[in-house]
Amino acid sequence: MATGKVINQTPVYYGPSTSYPSENSYAGPNDTVTILWAEGAWYYIEYPAGTKKKRMYIKDSAVSQKSGNISTYNPNLQVRYCLASTKTYCGPSSTIYPSAGSISKSEEVHFLYYKKEGNYALIEYNISGNKMKRAWVDSMKLGTEQPIPSPVVGQRPSDMNINSDSYMSNTNMYYHANLVGQCTWFCWGRAHEKKGKALSFHGGNNGRQWYANINTSNVTKRPASLGPITNAICSISYGDNKPGHVLFVELVEENTIYYTEANYPRDDRLSSNDGIVKSCDKNQFPVSGTVMGYIVL
Repeated sequence: MATGKVINQTPVYYGPSTSYPSENSYAGPNDTVTILWAEGAWYYIEYPAGTKKKRMYIKDSAVSQKSGNISTYNPNLQVRYCLASTKTYCGPSSTIYPSAGSISKSEEVHFLYYKKEGNYALIEYNISGNKMKRAWVDSMKLGTEQPIPSPVVGQRPSDMNINSDSYMSNTNMYYHANLVGQCTWFCWGRAHEKKGKALSFHGGNNGRQWYANINTSNVTKRPASLGPITNAICSISYGDNKPGHVLFVELVEENTIYYTEANYPRDDRLSSNDGIVKSCDKNQFPVSGTVMGYIVL
């Protein structure tokens, strides 16, 4: 790592070219900067920005009084996807460096391999005006596969067909028992439809008993204390003398839970609101009852 001096006030950019935006960012006059690496005729520098710091690109000719070894970097861009909408920053911290912008869930970005510090990764992403930025993002918000789109609240999920054989045939043990419209009928069907799992139980199979009595080898049990997780069935008790309830956790996205269910409120029949997506904050889930645990598919 090396240092240098930016004698004159000089524009800095979000990438190694003037085709990247500057957004009126400047280094100098008379700033001592850290030269993190050289990329072509540009330096990636860290410089003071008020009470914080920024990392941006500057033309190498604008930096004088250089000392130390300046490493070089040849871009190696690897595709990643944003797992949840999040801010980007002008350095590998949300407190030391100011925000650079934001990226949206499912957005494709490019990770500058292997520019990672702590939990933060340097990425390149598109912005308005057919331009791009390089900035830092929490690496836990990035993945190699495009995430599941957020379900639309008030509609049935796009991959749900409540009239399919998963629900409306003797494949479904609750259809066979003439329990169409019940929460157990629905969650059995959703598990089969979405994940190909044919659930079975030893002992009672009311909603509150599902977690204790699940007898399917290719699922796992998640204690209530660990909270909901995507593609899991939540088993709920309303008291020992009541049948309880089950609902299907479609997606956990940060603090928001998207879920589907049937027979709530209890009408004991198939109705238009069965299977529609609902949502709530994680700390409000479920809206009533005591969670016995989660069956993870």
